[in-house]
Amino acid sequence: MPDPTQEMRYILGPYNNLLATEGAQNQSFVWGNELLMAEGEKPFCYLNDHLGSPVRLIGGGQDEALAFDEFGVPLVGAQNTRSFSQPFGFTGYQTDDVSGLYFAQARYYEPHTSRMIAEDSYWKFRNPHNSPAPDINAITQSANVYAYCMNNSLRFIDPSGLDVWLIHGTFSDSSTWTDDFKTDVGGIFNQPVHTPDWSGKNSNGARQNAAQDIANSIINQYDRNNPTPIHLAGHSHGGNVAILVSNLLEKEGIRVDTLVTIGTPVREYQLNYITTIGPPGSSPLTNVKQHINVYNRGDGVQVIGGSIWKGGEAGRTFLDAINVEVIPEKMYKRIYNHSFMYA
Repeated sequence: MPDPTQEMRYILGPYNNLLATEGAQNQSFVWGNELLMAEGEKPFCYLNDHLGSPVRLIGGGQDEALAFDEFGVPLVGAQNTRSFSQPFGFTGYQTDDVSGLYFAQARYYEPHTSRMIAEDSYWKFRNPHNSPAPDINAITQSANVYAYCMNNSLRFIDPSGLDVWLIHGTFSDSSTWTDDFKTDVGGIFNQPVHTPDWSGKNSNGARQNAAQDIANSIINQYDRNNPTPIHLAGHSHGGNVAILVSNLLEKEGIRVDTLVTIGTPVREYQLNYITTIGPPGSSPLTNVKQHINVYNRGDGVQVIGGSIWKGGEAGRTFLDAINVEVIPEKMYKRIYNHSFMYA
């Protein structure tokens, strides 16, 4: 075990990934979509499981197996008695060898009790009651604000100690999102899913108010000393609300990792350009690291979203997004083709 009296410095990347340690042990780490390898005096590669937990260290004269139980208690390779730095444990969390806790960005996690040691700053007990139609995720997570991933650690991880936001569209509420859809999205981002409600009224003012409320919720729980990825997804005009949220977060210096718009009418709502990187002619940069837009040409609701009398039909694609076309089974079902996108 490392000497707790020794000083160690940690160098973090823009998304709070540990890039290097400096002190008694110097080590640097290489990341792709997940942790790939450690460089230094004894370089080695990581093999990770589906949750991002390292299960094998290979190279540099090392061939070591690690294993954890379903909530992260170390079973194999539990004690860090190595002569090199290997700070990563369950789901890729950094391990505090002195306290035995995992650093989950916004909070610390204690695996033996499968509980966070601080409240989930979003899921206060009052939050579900702010919604006219609270979903099962709100009830489950708020019933115990110290719970880890809704007690479903084999499916979800919580890399930020926080959640993903799904935003419903016009004339709808949070029940828009089916359980299957929420499960799939949770699996993609490896995080529990939050589905805030807003009025759903078909007006710019309603969308602006919804964006402000959701942005305030994110700002209030955001830890600037430990910045964590933020993921937003919205269906129909909920996608435009998500765009407005991203622009509001930009004013607070908070960047959005992923924005997904689904069947969203493309009109006046656009991401703000904040700077341009590179030589003249380079692409401008928005507050969103990755914008994915999903649409289908049989969607008859998307093209009339907003004021068709003022602006004609709405567009289906965004200029600077990754636009993904879904081919519907029945092209002529124009309303159904709008709704099945979130089902």
